[in-house]
Amino acid sequence: MSFYRFESIIVEALWGYEKWLLSSLPGRESVLLSHLCNSAAKDIGAERKGAVTLNDLILKEKEQLLGKRVWEKYGADFPLLIKFIHTHDKLSVQVHPSDEQANRMNQKRIAETQPFRGKTEMWYITDTQPNASLLLGFSRKLSKVEFEKLVGESLRNGKKIAVEEFLTKFTPKQGDSFFVPAGTIHSLGSGLELFEIQQSSSTTFRLYDFNRLDKNGKMRRLDIDEALQSIDYSAVTGTDSNAVSGPATVTDASAVSDAVLSPATELITNKEAKTVAVSAKSEIYSEDKLNRYCKVRELAECEHFTTTAITLGGSDTKEQASSYILNLSKLDSFSVIIATEGEGYVDSEQITKGELLLLPASLNEVSISTNSQLSLLEVHV
Repeated sequence: MSFYRFESIIVEALWGYEKWLLSSLPGRESVLLSHLCNSAAKDIGAERKGAVTLNDLILKEKEQLLGKRVWEKYGADFPLLIKFIHTHDKLSVQVHPSDEQANRMNQKRIAETQPFRGKTEMWYITDTQPNASLLLGFSRKLSKVEFEKLVGESLRNGKKIAVEEFLTKFTPKQGDSFFVPAGTIHSLGSGLELFEIQQSSSTTFRLYDFNRLDKNGKMRRLDIDEALQSIDYSAVTGTDSNAVSGPATVTDASAVSDAVLSPATELITNKEAKTVAVSAKSEIYSEDKLNRYCKVRELAECEHFTTTAITLGGSDTKEQASSYILNLSKLDSFSVIIATEGEGYVDSEQITKGELLLLPASLNEVSISTNSQLSLLEVHV
């Protein structure tokens, strides 16, 4: 068997719940589904006389799993954390530090404490309830001094603040994606279903939590000082609450070899990312013999991950079989396949919405197919 599947970890929260689909973080390590393990994984299980975790697999397979380039950069520290998120209430207004900021903060902390880690992430929206929204980035330019004066005193005194006054509100729809660089202030709203792809980090600094109480009737902890240190005050997304736009459809693949972002999608600029907030490049609608009835679009590319959306089939294909050959030979990285809608196959392995497959770097290519409709995300480092 060339692929790996893992048990989902359900994490309940005040605002909803998450399914951790792929994680190497302590206490929440992904465990392989034993009946789908290949021979290498079964060997590990026999040695340990127990469940096989993602970390076990990495230590056994090393660069065969991760790729030489990834292994040399990260070693046994798996670089990604992938979640499937469902919200029934809004999340706190929060921010994640960059690697540099996290390292700087760690130098001032007690050695025994869990170290901060940087976190850049992205969201891919799979479903929304009516009036669902999210907050992402500043709606206007603010300096740290201005922001501290505007909200700092109120935050420290537990007063309510109108966050919409300085953050940009978006009304996402199915298929939209948002790139969230470290340092970008944000808050997911209620009524959202989405996949979150991020650096392997649980470091989150809460700036404001709408004065909510936890299950014990106490105010939840805020991290105001750390948040103010981590915010990128240049992360301005604008003031247009309807600035989310879907990608254009292009029927001639040769016409989009250097696809350009439309002005409506250029929302967050960031020095480390080639793509920005919301849906990125134009779709390629392919009808060649190897790739029948499929649409491919790149959503995000940064130093931490690259994410591509692949859609096969649909109403315009009249239920004809759709297929796509995914070439992995030049990545020198593992690849993660996430089903976001429908069902189909990766080679002979069936996959349906919410499921994830980890493909080792030693694979050169896989065939993706469906007789109906299948939407996937492909992620690599």
